[in-house]
Amino acid sequence: MTASPPIVLCPQCAEATEFSANNRFRPFCSERCRVIDLGGWASDRYRIAGNPLENDNLSESGDGSGGPSGPSGQGWPGDPLDRADRQG
Repeated sequence: MTASPPIVLCPQCAEATEFSANNRFRPFCSERCRVIDLGGWASDRYRIAGNPLENDNLSESGDGSGGPSGPSGQGWPGDPLDRADRQG
């Protein structure tokens, strides 16, 4: 006799769903609910409590933190906005 898999509530829509390898979207009930939740994380709807990081590698401030403006804050090599590549 095998135990039946646990039934959980989908974190997005609260529909009862099986929490097992047979449910490829677990703990969600469907791909739709999984994608909605992922979009919430991507749009900062959800946040994990804590103090801000001192060295935020995702910073766009150009403060040398290694963000999109590069470690030196002057752009990446070959960047059309890099002053070293400008002529004139």
